[in-house]
Amino acid sequence: MENKKMTSCKTCGTQIAKSAKNCPSCGAKNKKKPIALIIVLVIILVLGGLIISKVMDKNSSNAILTVNGTQYKWSEYRDLYHEYYLNGKAIEFEEEFTPASAEMSGKITQISDAIIGETMNGNMPTKNTLKKFEMTIDDGCTYSVIYKYYEENNYDFSHLAVGDKVTVKGTVTSESLFPTSTINENLDAELKITGTIEGIIKD
Repeated sequence: MENKKMTSCKTCGTQIAKSAKNCPSCGAKNKKKPIALIIVLVIILVLGGLIISKVMDKNSSNAILTVNGTQYKWSEYRDLYHEYYLNGKAIEFEEEFTPASAEMSGKITQISDAIIGETMNGNMPTKNTLKKFEMTIDDGCTYSVIYKYYEENNYDFSHLAVGDKVTVKGTVTSESLFPTSTINENLDAELKITGTIEGIIKD
């Protein structure tokens, strides 16, 4: 009958007590199975996975999209996007779920101006050039304001700064939601809202 309190020395094979620090026969250390260490590592991996998941989906907790009176969290809307696209129903998704009105609250983490359209000599804007104001919220949502022709621009965004808490309201369209015509499990939809300066409310 096996003695549960005994084990074999990994070096010489002599039967020794599990609690022994060294083998009395050859002096080798009694290496115990690091069960506690394994348990701790498993807990760390599980908690780490949960934390990473929360960080990656941070913007879904307070981003709300509305389509025909039905509200969706960003994660729900994104999952629908994946489901339709992976099943070859891109047109059906665009018809049923876009455009969607969107509302998002959070801190501004980045602000940028960009010139889009034609330019003269590579740097001077022409009349067909639009200027676009963008800000990133909580490193997850991009809010874009495309405003008048560059020469006619009279908007002032100087009251906004990185770190400001804001609520933005705008629209998610098929153009802003779908970065490519093909999608797989590794391609994620980003939350891109297009709106106006009036849609930015500084908290």
